[in-house]
Amino acid sequence: MNLNNLNLVELNAQESSKVDGGADKYGYYSLYWSGTDNELQYAGEAVWNLGVMAVNGSAWIANQF
Repeated sequence: MNLNNLNLVELNAQESSKVDGGADKYGYYSLYWSGTDNELQYAGEAVWNLGVMAVNGSAWIANQF
């Protein structure tokens, strides 16, 4: 595929790490839902995802500075 015709360029790993503001930025974690019908497992996933959201919120705040 000719990316020059689309005004796009490929980035190497070092260049792509700087796209979102630089190498000093924190990454984000994904939420996890298995889609289970087990209420206990669903509650555990909800607690886990609450922790993930807290970590992502902290990373977002840190990335603002």
